[in-house]
Amino acid sequence: MNLFIEQPLYFALALFLALLFFSELGFHLGRYHYAREDADASSHDAGALTGVVYALLGLMIAFTFSAATNRFDEHRDLILKEANSIGTSYLRIDLLPAEFQPELRPLYQSYTRNRIDTYQKISTDINQALKMNAQGLAIQQEIWQKTVIASLASRNPATQTVVINALNDMIDIANERLAALRKRPPRIIFIMLFALSAIAAALAGYKLAEKPKLPRVQVTIFALALAGTMYVVSDLGLPRVGFFTIEATDLLLEETLKGMRGN
Repeated sequence: MNLFIEQPLYFALALFLALLFFSELGFHLGRYHYAREDADASSHDAGALTGVVYALLGLMIAFTFSAATNRFDEHRDLILKEANSIGTSYLRIDLLPAEFQPELRPLYQSYTRNRIDTYQKISTDINQALKMNAQGLAIQQEIWQKTVIASLASRNPATQTVVINALNDMIDIANERLAALRKRPPRIIFIMLFALSAIAAALAGYKLAEKPKLPRVQVTIFALALAGTMYVVSDLGLPRVGFFTIEATDLLLEETLKGMRGN
């Protein structure tokens, strides 16, 4: 199931095939029951139950879509916050004694480049991304140590406060982005959506048993629409994988790095 959750296209394809199968299954079960004397009662019961299941399925999709959209927006906001925090902390170097500034500026540039490369690697090679993240943490620690020494050398409490606070923000936002990337939609949500979709398809097929044969064109369109919706929902929850990504927003960090090199 993890493979389907982290690969939205596979999840959507599996759901599409399952919907076709359960629609067919429901249709044949319906044909069997409609051949009996209680056909009218069965039709009524199936219609009522189908309405309940579809309402529940719609509620689940709406809830999951909203949560996925919020996660997507959260990732984009965190990129903006990180770019701003790095840029602000870099500018505060000007407040430190001049003799400490030349060794700090290249470290900030290396750190920003590392952050960009790390996020770009997440979608292609997660193990390499983790190694690069560890390197970034080492650079971060070096920046911290040198900044503390430089701020203490300034002997100015106001300078120490604004410089250290800006650096703290830069470190905190890096941890927030890492935590956000580790967030995954609960597996049970996708299991429930898959199961409810299959049940809804079976009940729809059961209801269609009133017809002489299953209208496969309509069933296929239904399956495509629902599978496509689920693809969008699952893809939005993984902003570094799939069709809907936040890579364009990473340009903010690129622009921050260019601004450093322009100084």
